[in-house]
Amino acid sequence: PMVMQMGTGELRVDFPDSGAAKGGSRSFFVDDGFVQMVDNELTILAASAVAAEKLTESDAQAELAAAEARRTEGLAKPDADRIRRERATAAAKVRAAKHFRASGGI
Repeated sequence: PMVMQMGTGELRVDFPDSGAAKGGSRSFFVDDGFVQMVDNELTILAASAVAAEKLTESDAQAELAAAEARRTEGLAKPDADRIRRERATAAAKVRAAKHFRASGGI
């Protein structure tokens, strides 16, 4: 058995061909969570997950611009750290939206 912490970024799930199911892949943008592998079964618990096809580069860029506009000077460390994390998450979302679009997504 394993338990691991997830970070922020793109998560791709590949489905096998089996029976009537044709398999394929699905991508999500996840932010924090855990994965657990027990008895050859994977459980994913994400704090936040958005299907990649719902991401738009323009929305992600706007989120990044808003996060970058927030000032950290003079803030208490927890507040400044939260803003830095929001910036990193927004930048990762921009990368995921670009990757999904470049790989043939809408």
